[in-house]
Amino acid sequence: MTSPLARRQRVLTAVAVVAALASTAGLILATRIKSPAQVAADTREPEASLLTAEVVEQTLSTTVAMRGKPARGRQFPFTPVSVARTANGPGGTVLVVTAVKTRAGASVKAGKVLVEVSERPVYALRGAFPAYRDMLPGQTGKDIGQLQEALRDLGYRIGDRKGYFGDGTKRAVRRFYQDRGYAVPLTDALEAGAPQPDPSASPTTSPASATDPMVPMSEVAFLPALPARVSALPARVGDQVAVPLISFTSGGLSLVGQLGPESEQLVEEGMPVEVTSEVTGYEATGTIESIGKRVTQDDKSYIPVRVTRGGGWPASLEGEDLRITITTASSDGEVLAVPEAAVSSSADGRTTVTVVAADGSQTQVEVVPGVSAAGMVAVEAVEGTLRAGDRVVTGADG
Repeated sequence: MTSPLARRQRVLTAVAVVAALASTAGLILATRIKSPAQVAADTREPEASLLTAEVVEQTLSTTVAMRGKPARGRQFPFTPVSVARTANGPGGTVLVVTAVKTRAGASVKAGKVLVEVSERPVYALRGAFPAYRDMLPGQTGKDIGQLQEALRDLGYRIGDRKGYFGDGTKRAVRRFYQDRGYAVPLTDALEAGAPQPDPSASPTTSPASATDPMVPMSEVAFLPALPARVSALPARVGDQVAVPLISFTSGGLSLVGQLGPESEQLVEEGMPVEVTSEVTGYEATGTIESIGKRVTQDDKSYIPVRVTRGGGWPASLEGEDLRITITTASSDGEVLAVPEAAVSSSADGRTTVTVVAADGSQTQVEVVPGVSAAGMVAVEAVEGTLRAGDRVVTGADG
């Protein structure tokens, strides 16, 4: 039987447990119950914060980019049509490739034998125009003059007056062929119309004879600039000579970029450009020399733009894919510039930026916009003050 004291202790313990549970429940409810004002404050959208950017001072340039590959522009095909007479044979018209001493893409130097046709050499010399006849002793003309200049460039002494194929030119021609291991081509003095000595030449000049050297037009390719390059050489030893036997590209490299038609109205002759190779790191500046007419090739249209550089383009750039950047507009030195998003136009046609002071106050400043580039626009204050370092509103966050 439970004593009165034990019963009293159980009652007190139960009361204490109930009081503790009630206190905990009250605390939980208190944290969950909010006043209407608190509820409204918690559900209100946060105030938007301003996005700003700094006014900077810099040079702005607008650019257009295109791609281009330097190449040698002028093509010079060459094909022999006969075989010269020598002390070893009568020559003729049977043309067979008997040796190939170069390849497509190779450099061409003055006097270097490139191909043999029926055991006769084909070589290149510097000259403004191609040979239009066999060059024989006693002849005069511009072709003889450029032959003499080419031989002189190779170190051969001429002695004759310019443009006359005299004894000095004969000696130089004979040495030229002997130095290359070929029989000297000979003229036939018995032919009708064989050239006679120049009346104004030295009295010691002898008339042409069957043992005199000559330069056949079928052996020499005159090119306006050397070294040049072999652009095509399809012949192999044993082939009959086809047209053309060999083709050259001569002169310095030319750089022609392919401009998108949408940018045609932005570029003009004389504009500066920057040329860059992402592969080799080559960088240079140039100018637009000419702008061609639209070309459509393989369903792609472009405007050919020729770019020049003082001193020309290095030969090592031939065929390399280059980036060409054209500066289409540029500010006159450093200007105040802001992000394009900071500039706004009002209904009355005014263009403004909003300047935010350190205390958060805002002031509209009317400006005149200028050159824009890379998301920035040049501005000049018309009313109010705008300085580098000021902050202008570009938008709002939230």
